[in-house]
Amino acid sequence: MTRSQGPREDGVVRFEPLDEDLMLSKVGRDLTYKAQESESCGVYGRGAEVEQLIRLLCRQGARNTVLIGPSGVGKTAVVEALAFRISRADAPPSLCGTRIIETSFMDIWSHVGSSDNWAGYGNALRKVMDECERFRAILFMDELHMIFGHQYSISYLRPRLARGMLTIIGATTEQEYLTYIDRDKATSRRFQTLRVEETSEDATVAVLGGVMPTIRKAYGCWIEDPETQRYLVQMTDTYIPYQRHPAKAVDIMHQVAVAQSDQGFTGEIGRDDVLKAVCAAVGAPEEALLASRERLAAMEVVLNSHVLGQPEAIARVCRRLFVSKAGVSVTPDRPDGVFLFAGPTGVGKTELAKALTAYLTGHEKNLIRLDMSAYHSVYSLIGVPGEQSTEHVQDVPLLTRALRANPYSVLLLDEIEKADRQVWMLFLQAFDSGRITDSFGNEVFLKNTVVIMTCNVGFSTRKAVIRTPGEGLDYLRDEYERVAMTAIGDVFPREFLGRVDDILLFKPLTADIMQGFVEQKVAQLERIIEKPIRVSDAALSWLREKGFSAQYGARELNRAVDDLLGYKLAQVKMSAEWSRVVEIRVEREPDSEELSVCGVDKKGLEL
Repeated sequence: MTRSQGPREDGVVRFEPLDEDLMLSKVGRDLTYKAQESESCGVYGRGAEVEQLIRLLCRQGARNTVLIGPSGVGKTAVVEALAFRISRADAPPSLCGTRIIETSFMDIWSHVGSSDNWAGYGNALRKVMDECERFRAILFMDELHMIFGHQYSISYLRPRLARGMLTIIGATTEQEYLTYIDRDKATSRRFQTLRVEETSEDATVAVLGGVMPTIRKAYGCWIEDPETQRYLVQMTDTYIPYQRHPAKAVDIMHQVAVAQSDQGFTGEIGRDDVLKAVCAAVGAPEEALLASRERLAAMEVVLNSHVLGQPEAIARVCRRLFVSKAGVSVTPDRPDGVFLFAGPTGVGKTELAKALTAYLTGHEKNLIRLDMSAYHSVYSLIGVPGEQSTEHVQDVPLLTRALRANPYSVLLLDEIEKADRQVWMLFLQAFDSGRITDSFGNEVFLKNTVVIMTCNVGFSTRKAVIRTPGEGLDYLRDEYERVAMTAIGDVFPREFLGRVDDILLFKPLTADIMQGFVEQKVAQLERIIEKPIRVSDAALSWLREKGFSAQYGARELNRAVDDLLGYKLAQVKMSAEWSRVVEIRVEREPDSEELSVCGVDKKGLEL
């Protein structure tokens, strides 16, 4: 391998391609040779890291360096920027003329072609190291921790690193560095650490500006307006928290350009296109990310139409969400809302959580529901420490998996009073900081999540239904709330309740509210069969009476509707006369507990 061909007319050393017979050519990529063919560096906002890397490589003794940072922050880009400077002779004399070769443990291993060919792997590794030593090439190894996880490899490298025969630049994440590299003190002390943090907003905008010519050439679409570029960076920063800048901003830019190109569009990309790409990336409807004034104002009306009898609770939920969704909360990193729904069973606590989920995300199936009676230990939610290793990788903890899959949903912690006290303390910290760290070091963000907890504390002896509202009802409700709040304060720690935005007491159901629930179920059946249903007052009253109980509230309604109305409606639908039916008529049979259901044709005749 020839290090250089001599200086060009401008005095810069010219690098020639690696000989194809060399092992470095087979398992590596010459970053310096590639850089000299580029017109510009293409790396922005990393000048300080590149300068620090140069200083570490020029020092006497251990010159090996490991770049530590999250995936996507640009660790490889720092090394590529160094290679570009070397190719332009913009580096200290000790580095000018030095090649940087990128390879990895998997590149070398895959070259062998067999998983059990240890001799072949050892021979390939020796050739790589010998060629680097002979030609003073710097070896850049991404995923450096994989070498440390292989005892043969590290045993071979350790003496060469100790004698300064080899210079390695590695890249890994913080967790992998602590898990694999830092534990091997004999080898890790040969490496200096250089931390690469996520780029700032301004630096990320500069990166987007730098890659825009390439994107424009590839797709015919681009963003030239700096404010639109900044909007893209801000949207990805807010709604894609599990990735890092600049990689996530560049990735969304590519997605926007591809989507527009596939539709045959060429030209300047606008904010609406960016919003659609971000929504597609996170799997959320546009309404969940961009809450308009009209939509926020309509939320209370829509929720009241779905959940009857709880206007005060709904109003307070909407008031809090209006503040957070409008972006004027003084605690922007906390969840959008943290609520404790308290009340007897069957009064609409879970139904409100479902309705809110459907309104915010488009479908109630996006509700993340955890039955807290099943979680008697905090480790069942965030994983058991120490169970993740190279031999056995535990499944992603339940809470991490659920919230990362649906970060813009509603988290329902059902029957929170039945959870262990450690679970309360876990969520106390999450409500305060807006994030949870599981046992494996994975961060879960709740800043775009609405958290709803339900409990029955103080209502075990209360009736869910007030049969006949009458004189003294206001006093009864005040007493109802006083007893409930006292019981809640006795069960939950004060510091836990202090992190809750609002404690909402759900009211018992009255006869009028029951009637409204029955009418809702009838309207639901009308949408299913796509025909109108006319129900007599006597039939509605009978469904109301059979569908509600003092013990279970409205929980019996679905069963009553299916048994009394649904069964007979199914018989009519499955009959041969169904095609002639234009309307369904429901009456209560005299002196009977049954309902009469029949179809009516265009002439008004029963079929």
